[in-house]
Amino acid sequence: CHRPLSERELAILLAIDQYRYLDRDHVTDLFFSGRRNAELTLKELLWRGLIHRWPLLRWQDTTVPSVYALTSSGARQIAKLRDQDPRPIVDRARRAREQTYHLRHDVEANRFFTKLAGAARHLPDQGLYRWLGETTCRVAFERDSSPPSDGWGLYLLPDREITFDLEWDGGTEHARRIRTKANGYATYFRGRRNADLHHVLFVAPTRIREGELHDL
Repeated sequence: CHRPLSERELAILLAIDQYRYLDRDHVTDLFFSGRRNAELTLKELLWRGLIHRWPLLRWQDTTVPSVYALTSSGARQIAKLRDQDPRPIVDRARRAREQTYHLRHDVEANRFFTKLAGAARHLPDQGLYRWLGETTCRVAFERDSSPPSDGWGLYLLPDREITFDLEWDGGTEHARRIRTKANGYATYFRGRRNADLHHVLFVAPTRIREGELHDL
């Protein structure tokens, strides 16, 4: 139990802090080539008391693997690694565990990015270079009034890079809210330099919903 945490274990804790919720498949896509090693590492972090687990979740017709968030001990480990005051990180971890109103939405939005990263893992000339979670995007919104998206990504190709905001649509948002989001992006980028190079990606759960989003 006194073995120092490995670099990969620390990276997993940092990722959970950054993205609030990660499940077993997220961790596999980001850090491992197989599910078994991911399960063993998560079991070790759970045994050390550094992460909190919600067992297998069922949302309507979807079954989700165990979802993990940081414990207070895990948050203090992050603070020690960054040489920061632990109180804000501990508070952020506590809110993630207690305020789970958007847990499903956040898990599904995170899955988009982890699947994108995993799919490009073996491609020699492209891949997801950077990904900011919803929490970081929310801070940017409070700082400079940029649209509060569900995530921001930078994808590299051999001859260019693609930056995009993600709007993950579960099919339940009211049309008025979708219009407000679209108008918010249009207003924010109007007149900004190279605005045409920035993308907003709406991901819909069905073809019917995709058509509705196009109409909106």
